[in-house]
Amino acid sequence: MQSNPKLLPTARAILRMLHFSRRTEGAYFGWIHRFVRHSGVLSADDLSEETVRSFLIHVADVRRVSPATQALPAVLLLFREVLRRPLGGVGPVPRARVPSRLPVVLTTAEVERVIAHLSGTARLVGRLRYGRGSVCSSV
Repeated sequence: MQSNPKLLPTARAILRMLHFSRRTEGAYFGWIHRFVRHSGVLSADDLSEETVRSFLIHVADVRRVSPATQALPAVLLLFREVLRRPLGGVGPVPRARVPSRLPVVLTTAEVERVIAHLSGTARLVGRLRYGRGSVCSSV
């Protein structure tokens, strides 16, 4: 269901007028299109702060989209440039959680065991790479 048949073409034209790169234009247009579909309203006048808040919660919690997404800037551009009305306080919106990734780090003993299985140039490179402190003193 498309809420306003002129809303999306107008948004695309404004993105082009603002000289966004094609990739940014595509990303913003995609988010604006998702927002319009998600809102389900029949008139652009019915788009409100609560509609924006609902969409951003959906994006963060349900779709688990990265915090670096362009959803919020795209919706802000829609209100500011296309609808020509300021978007008031949307209030706090939960951000999608970034999964914490722990680096894989070998212990000193594990490094010593790996280097012990190397020979020739590979052993020399291993000793040079991990040769700080006591890691390679016995290897």
